[in-house]
Amino acid sequence: PVRLSAATALCQLIKNPTAENFLKPALKSILESYLKLMSEIDSEELVKSLETIMTVFSDSMAPYALQIIEQLVQQYQRLIQVDMDEDETGESALAAVGCVTAIRRVLDAVKSEQSLLL
Repeated sequence: PVRLSAATALCQLIKNPTAENFLKPALKSILESYLKLMSEIDSEELVKSLETIMTVFSDSMAPYALQIIEQLVQQYQRLIQVDMDEDETGESALAAVGCVTAIRRVLDAVKSEQSLLL
C-alpha cells in the first residue's frame, strides 16, 4: 500500500535534522495520520515508524500523549483479538507488541511532566 510506504519513508526522512525542523510544526497532523493508518493496517513496520517519530520529537510529545496512548491501547486490544489462523504472517501479533513498546516510549517521553502521569 502506498500510504504504508509513505509513512515508513517519512520516518526515515525525520531522522534528518533539517527535515525534523521542517516537519515539527505539522507533528499533530503527522501523529493523527499515523494513528488513523494504524487503525486500518496491521503492520509492525508502521508501529516502529511511529516509535521513531516519538523518539525524535520526544520533547514535543506531552500535548499528544493521552490521545496517542488511548489510540495505542485500542489498537492493541483489536490486534490481540485477531485469529492466529487468519494472520498467517503473525503481523498482528508483532504489531500488538509494537503498540506496547510505543506506549512505553510515550510514557518515557513525558515522564518529567508529572501532571500528565496523575
